[in-house]
Amino acid sequence: MIERAYGKINLSLNITGVREDGYHTLESIFLPLNFYDEITISKSDKM
Repeated sequence: MIERAYGKINLSLNITGVREDGYHTLESIFLPLNFYDEITISKSDKM
């Protein structure tokens, strides 16, 4: 299987709070790009 992982540029990333589980809530503005990495996934006999 070959998948594409597209890039993006974060124009703004703000921490807007903290959730009860300790993780942060975020607000983001980003610009998607038409550039990508190709990721190849295949089965292996190794464990």
